[in-house]
Amino acid sequence: MKIQTTRHLWNSDEKMEARSETIINTYREIFERKCVPHNKQYWTLCGDLSNGDCTPNPRSEYCQIIEEGLIQPNQFFGVDNNISIIEKNKLIYPQLNFYANDFLKQLKESSKSNFDPAVVNADYTCMTEKASTYSAKILYFLSHKHKNIKNVMVVFNMMLNNPYRGIGDIEQNNWYDFCDSLSDEPRWQQCNSHWEHYPSIYKYYGNGLSSKTYMCTQIFYNRS
Repeated sequence: MKIQTTRHLWNSDEKMEARSETIINTYREIFERKCVPHNKQYWTLCGDLSNGDCTPNPRSEYCQIIEEGLIQPNQFFGVDNNISIIEKNKLIYPQLNFYANDFLKQLKESSKSNFDPAVVNADYTCMTEKASTYSAKILYFLSHKHKNIKNVMVVFNMMLNNPYRGIGDIEQNNWYDFCDSLSDEPRWQQCNSHWEHYPSIYKYYGNGLSSKTYMCTQIFYNRS
């Protein structure tokens, strides 16, 4: 299964605040450290890091976490299944690690070598039920395959409504759906003892208050 990454420029104040709260601040709170250890990695469904052309977007995920000092450039690993997006990102940031692939497939391929993520950011553009199936596969993989990764935070960001139906659709598709669907997943049932679920659920308008999409972020982590 392939999860499509966003084609939008995720640079609104709301999106940047969401990254600060759900990735940067939460990682520092959980692991009690300012930055990711130098030997670990930051994996993300990166999308387009440009301004829509071949110039860097200073409000992108990459620029934000670098400016905040969470990681060094060589720790950034970006994945998108759109080859043109990856090619553009490589032109802008040739020193970074980019892959044109399905996210989970790339995680599995990279685990054959030096693979030790501290953060895995799955920024979906799908709704909760579909996100739960893919998320269970990621958590199961990190728990049971190869190195049994420790000291990692996994961030799942998903839509709470169908943007074509508007914000009014949110009551029928709230964040409980993700938890309910995840609990039914066989892979999650086999690995849930390996994970802690961060208690706060972060919700926000996708790319600003005018957005027709309401987003939800849920976080899982484990520590050695």
